[in-house]
Amino acid sequence: MNILSYSKLCHVLDHFDLSDKLILVTSKLLEPDFVLYNFVTEAGNKYGLECKDYILDDLDIEAHILHIEHKITVTNWIKTKTDRMDKYRLYLNGFDKFTYVFVLFKYKAN
Repeated sequence: MNILSYSKLCHVLDHFDLSDKLILVTSKLLEPDFVLYNFVTEAGNKYGLECKDYILDDLDIEAHILHIEHKITVTNWIKTKTDRMDKYRLYLNGFDKFTYVFVLFKYKAN
């Protein structure tokens, strides 16, 4: 999985229903198929953008994994701007040979 440039991340973030401007803090390849992008707002709110080849259907379990493995407590998931049935996951092609799946969340560090 490729780590995306800031300009590509801005394109991804445009698909989410969020009015805050996010400033990229870190990009971490945590597993061969999992990149975590950490953002902050000017007000100090923290956001994470998960990029994987597959996001679990149950976001409560996904949040539990983030908490156990990475000490991140998800406070809420951010919806996409589309009216699709899958309100939180964004599927995009063109970054690699497979589809990237993104979810955006607000969090507080433990």
